[in-house]
Amino acid sequence: MTAVPPVPHRLEITSRSGSQVVAVEGDRILLGTGDGAAIRLPAEAGAGPGLWLVRTDRGYRLEPAAAGATVVVGGEALFCKDLEPGDSFAAGAVQLRWLGAPAALRARPVPQAGGDAVRPVAVAPARARPSGAVAARARPRLVGLPLFVAALVVFLVAFLFFTGPGLGLSPRRSIELARQQLAAHAPEQALETLEPALRGARGDTLEEARRLEAELRERLAERADLAQVDAAKRAHEQLVGFADRYLRDGATRPAARELLRRCAEWTGEFGAACARRPEGRDLLTTVTDLRDRHAAIAATGEPDQAEDVRFAVQVHLSFPFPEHLAALRRYDEYLRAHPGDEAVRAERDAMLAAGEAWLRGRLQGVDTMLDGGDTFHARGELDRIERWSLLPQWAELVRPRRARLDAAK
Repeated sequence: MTAVPPVPHRLEITSRSGSQVVAVEGDRILLGTGDGAAIRLPAEAGAGPGLWLVRTDRGYRLEPAAAGATVVVGGEALFCKDLEPGDSFAAGAVQLRWLGAPAALRARPVPQAGGDAVRPVAVAPARARPSGAVAARARPRLVGLPLFVAALVVFLVAFLFFTGPGLGLSPRRSIELARQQLAAHAPEQALETLEPALRGARGDTLEEARRLEAELRERLAERADLAQVDAAKRAHEQLVGFADRYLRDGATRPAARELLRRCAEWTGEFGAACARRPEGRDLLTTVTDLRDRHAAIAATGEPDQAEDVRFAVQVHLSFPFPEHLAALRRYDEYLRAHPGDEAVRAERDAMLAAGEAWLRGRLQGVDTMLDGGDTFHARGELDRIERWSLLPQWAELVRPRRARLDAAK
């Protein structure tokens, strides 16, 4: 029998310039603005490391590309998230909504402001009740009919309200329903509902639809900014913690340079959103002050020296889960500028050898979990390894365990 290829999933990307829906195919897809991203996001997403979409048996899982970061889905910060149709998340000022496979694209019911979704109830008109023998003869023909009609009316009215676009709504009705959904804090569904008016309206009605579209996109951008500010707060705490640990008793050049590097990464990822939101401006001020206070001792105009790189690598490898990827990047950046520094090259090689030994030990633990049927913890361990420490040359060590885990689903 010919294998049926997997159905492409779909992702809606909304920025200030508009919305588009892209197909998602493949086992591991990077979302971002850089050249290495499989799905390129608008510039408003920022220059951060991006997000991963990883195929699972249920669909796709969303993961942060930055070591130790989290993803914010539906306002909740998570280590990772198995995506369901309708899940919303952000990359910088870009709002993303997971649509899933085509069969799962129906919009969810829109909750009314201040409570659960309101479903219209049709009430059958009262009728005079027949009596005697007439009632006995009439009853068999009427059993269940009023309830069926009422249920059908409820279904049709709710279906028209919640799924709006594509069902032949008039432009005026499309605008009215979109305003109701906006009031119910559902701007994504409101944009879908507004489509008939944007396509078919003319004159003043079209101008009204365009004004409403601009308001909806502004609301989505605001929501994306708020999600970014929430993520910025957590990253800000890590920056402050770094400064307390390594700079409290007097700043050294290597520690100051690493702090400024981390401040630059924070600003590149969160600075624009924090500047737009009053909730984020204090965070931006704190990070700017940290950077300015240590800029002189960091000597940012000078190239890295060996002790700068050694300090950075030590910090990356002392993370609760060693960041071999980040450590290797620092070594390689330095060696591109100083190819003749054999001492640092030897340290890099020793780090790789120690890292491979560390990885083999972790993978033995994964084997023990799989032998015992503990797929939950085995999956978590492999996810952490792949996120923070899987170098390309180590991929073959991990692949058999991932295949074994996938086969156990």
